[in-house]
Amino acid sequence: MDRTGASRARRVLKAKVKELEKTSEVRGRGPAPALLVGQLRAAVQAAPDNLLGIRNRSIGLLHFALTAREHEVAYLRLRDIVEHENGLEVDVRVSKTAPRKVKVPFGSRPSTCPLRAWRAWKETAGLTDPTTSPTSRCGFEASGKGRGSGTWTAGHCIGYATVP
Repeated sequence: MDRTGASRARRVLKAKVKELEKTSEVRGRGPAPALLVGQLRAAVQAAPDNLLGIRNRSIGLLHFALTAREHEVAYLRLRDIVEHENGLEVDVRVSKTAPRKVKVPFGSRPSTCPLRAWRAWKETAGLTDPTTSPTSRCGFEASGKGRGSGTWTAGHCIGYATVP
C-alpha cells in the first residue's frame, strides 16, 4: 500500500476508534455482529445498475443465502452453481470445515432473491466458462483475459471495505 493510502486508512481507523469510544462499544476479538436483513437490503439497494453493481448484488445475496465465509464464496466456479426448478444448488468445495452442497431457494422478495440476482449477473456478464470465478471483478480472471485484478473479498464487493 502506498503512503497516501496507508495514511488515509489510519485516519479512518482513528475516527472509528473515537466513534466506538463515544458509544462505549468494546473493540477486540470475538464474533463480528451478524449482518441483518435490513442491512442486506440497504446494501442491495445501494448497488448501481451497472455491471459491477449487478455482480455485487449477486455476490452479496448469494453469500448471505449460503451463510458462507468469504473464502468459500471467492473459490466458487460456475460449475459449482447449478440451477434447478426450485432454486440453486451450490457446491461449496473449499471450506474451513468440510465441503458441502447448499440448496438456495427463491427469495420471497424479488429485490433480495439470490437466484434472480445470480441469473441477472450470469446473463449480463455473459458467464459461460465453467472454470470462471463468478466473483472475480466484472467476471474476468486476473490472468489477462479481461478487466479486473482478480477476486476481491465479499466485503469489498458489497462496498464495506472501501476507504474514503
